[in-house]
This record gives sequence, C-alpha cells and structure tokens, in this order.
Amino acid sequence: MLGPNDGSLAERLGRDFTGPVVSFVANSDAVAIIDAQRQMAGSSVGGFVQLTTILRDSITTKVLHCWPEDA
Repeated sequence: MLGPNDGSLAERLGRDFTGPVVSFVANSDAVAIIDAQRQMAGSSVGGFVQLTTILRDSITTKVLHCWPEDA
C-alpha cells in the first residue's frame, strides 16, 4: 500500500510528503494519492474519493472524484 511516508509516493507524485512541514491540499492531493495507489500492482483501491470535514458546528462531505469504471 502506498502511504505518506513511503518513498515511492514522492517519486510517483513528484512531491515529498515526509518533511517536517508538509503542504497537503486535500481537494487535489487526496485524488492524486488514491490514483497512485490504483496504479500499483494488485491494488483494489478505487470507486471514489470522499472528503469529510468536521467542524464544531457542522459536518460536510463532498465526493472529490469518481472512477466510473469501478461502479
């Protein structure tokens, strides 16, 4: 499985997520990470990427990307 501290993640995405200050933009980085995981041999990752944000007074959810071939 591809994770944030896996060296292949930086290679696949062209960004280093292991430094002390990591700039992570959920709307774009999450889709890129899941898509990279989908490309790995034997992967069963897919379907869709959903972002849920929980605040003190609200909860929102948004589907960021769907892979229709997984439906």
